[in-house]
Amino acid sequence: MGFETISGSNLQYGLISFDADGKEVPEPNGLMSQRLIDKARADGITNVFFFCHGWKGDMPAAKEQYALWIDAFANSKDSASAPAKFSEFRPLYIGLHWPSL
Repeated sequence: MGFETISGSNLQYGLISFDADGKEVPEPNGLMSQRLIDKARADGITNVFFFCHGWKGDMPAAKEQYALWIDAFANSKDSASAPAKFSEFRPLYIGLHWPSL
């Protein structure tokens, strides 16, 4: 899964995938959860937002939903006002996927 960039923007999110037994699917570079922890530490992330797709969503549908949701969320009035409430606001967006079909 890895890091996904939302088309037409510079927004990225991490995509963690789980198998039917609920175990994280490893990637060639290791577990995505660990890469996200490392990124949060290295980038001084201040806020983490998780997104989870609904039932019967395959990987393309999940990615499409996350692109729409995260773009809308990141460009909302609330997100625009976040730096006033959280010093040096640096969000990390994470999508979760599992074989819900």
